[in-house]
Amino acid sequence: MTELVHHLPHNTFWDPTRLSGLLNHPFQVQTVGESVVVKLPEPEKPSLIAELFPHLIPPKVNEILIEYREKNFVRNVRVSCSRVYAGYDAYLPLIDSSLESFGCLIRTERQIVEYYQIFDEQVELLLDEIEKIRGEKESLVQQQDFDGAVLKRDEEYEFISKLDSALAARVER
Repeated sequence: MTELVHHLPHNTFWDPTRLSGLLNHPFQVQTVGESVVVKLPEPEKPSLIAELFPHLIPPKVNEILIEYREKNFVRNVRVSCSRVYAGYDAYLPLIDSSLESFGCLIRTERQIVEYYQIFDEQVELLLDEIEKIRGEKESLVQQQDFDGAVLKRDEEYEFISKLDSALAARVER
């Protein structure tokens, strides 16, 4: 499975107020510091878990948080949901479209490296290792070896961090 990441090119200014304006229709949006909070409508039917254990999952507004992470090179825009929300995926195309209008790239790590025209053996090896680890992690999830998948996820994050460092050293910010 190909994993797409959100990346704001380093010649583009992070402006949460401008991004809020792009997201304002059809969402209720607010800027909180350097982040953007998108309020999602409640699902028509609560999740099965919420129905069975209402005391465990108190009613809460579903939100998507969009934040810029300057320390990260490749994955420098993070899009996350405030809690498990079954309808979350339905809103991502609209949010991604607004992020693209804002100037974000939504691509694979390899495509982001190509955007910067970095052709380097060390970077290529890191990308290959990330893809290999990601495949192993997905295989472990399919086998329902979740402990092994968590270890692979941690290993994947280590290599993504190494990739960030390698790219930051090669690209002028």
